Amino acid sequence: MKHFAKTGVFLLVICMLLAGCVSAVAQESVPLLIREEVTQNGPADSSVSYPVFSCDDAAGQALADTVNRVIQNEARIQDYLQVLSTVSEGSTGIRMSYTLSNDQVWDASVGNYAGPSYLSLLFSAKGKMPMGRPSQAYYPVTLNIRTGEAVAFDQLFTDPDGAREFMEAYLENEIEPQLSTYLENNQLFPVPYDRFFLDGFGRIIIAYENSQLSFLSGYSGAIAFRYSELWDYLDTSADGIPMQVLWHDGIRYYWKEDVWGTFAEKNAEWLYDDSLYGLSADVYLGQSLDDALEIHRVTTDSGYYPGGAYYEVENPVLRGTLILTGSDETQVTGLLTSRVDHFGIETGKTSLHEAESLMESAPLRMAIDETTAELYLVCPGTASIYTFTDGENRPLTFTLYADGNGVVQYIKLSFAD
Repeated sequence: MKHFAKTGVFLLVICMLLAGCVSAVAQESVPLLIREEVTQNGPADSSVSYPVFSCDDAAGQALADTVNRVIQNEARIQDYLQVLSTVSEGSTGIRMSYTLSNDQVWDASVGNYAGPSYLSLLFSAKGKMPMGRPSQAYYPVTLNIRTGEAVAFDQLFTDPDGAREFMEAYLENEIEPQLSTYLENNQLFPVPYDRFFLDGFGRIIIAYENSQLSFLSGYSGAIAFRYSELWDYLDTSADGIPMQVLWHDGIRYYWKEDVWGTFAEKNAEWLYDDSLYGLSADVYLGQSLDDALEIHRVTTDSGYYPGGAYYEVENPVLRGTLILTGSDETQVTGLLTSRVDHFGIETGKTSLHEAESLMESAPLRMAIDETTAELYLVCPGTASIYTFTDGENRPLTFTLYADGNGVVQYIKLSFAD
């Protein structure tokens, strides 16, 4: 449907938790790097937040100093602290925050624990800039926390040239033709490969400079690719960077060799607790619609379907996903996506028969004709509908929509009608 073809390029939204500690792991010893979040506040609701790492022993502190120096330089922390010092009441302020790819707490007594070796961060600064007019900027930083060295894009792949070719073909064929008027700056190429962030949920996100790609909202543009889309080129080894930065629970979504089969042991009720993280950690059923749209920022590609409205948003990880709401438009009542990997069910690739074999219960099957498909923003073919209740005893549906060839093209999780 055109609603999903016209996806454009969506703005990255900050969606990770910011509490805990991160460990730097060495082969022989484990200097435990303890992260402290430093926030300096100023007038006009301004603040600059950034992490500072420390360690109890001298060798570990030397590593922590290196990590801190890389982060400070790459994210221009001192520049924004200088901006903060110039803000006055009633003037344009500055807010800088950051997101971590993984935020796990290791016990210092564990010893030679082979925990994550890499950390990816994304800083977002909005408001008064060090130079130029007020706007918004991203600063991604990915580094080896054993050595403090910055990670290069090519280190994520066994075939970096193949990855670039795939990504650029996707941008040229799927995204560039759909760039729309809600973009202020709309230059997808050249792709800034050095500006990447690994979000911890199995996605590589390229954050553009505001002057190259930006929305009328003022936010910089970003593009997101799932690990599964890049699987043929990605370093998927256990000690490879992409797997090292996954959240502990998130690894079950992407460790194909070991995990895909385990979904058969689960049932549909388990979906509600865990599956939404495959889309975004900051949108969920029952959420205030105003809150969801404030976080993700709605684009112009929104409209109505029987019984409610749908919203397309700037968040790059929600490209190909619509936020659904009821006729009163007060809360999120559903999510409909054409671009997700969901416990082995990959839109555009997995057959309906294969998808149903991963579920415990039998679905209600329903034929979807062209008129119904257009009304409900899906494809003509077959819908397999699973019903269950969540922890609050609310009735929910999980629906697979397959096309005429029997391939799943859309997945919807929603409150039952």
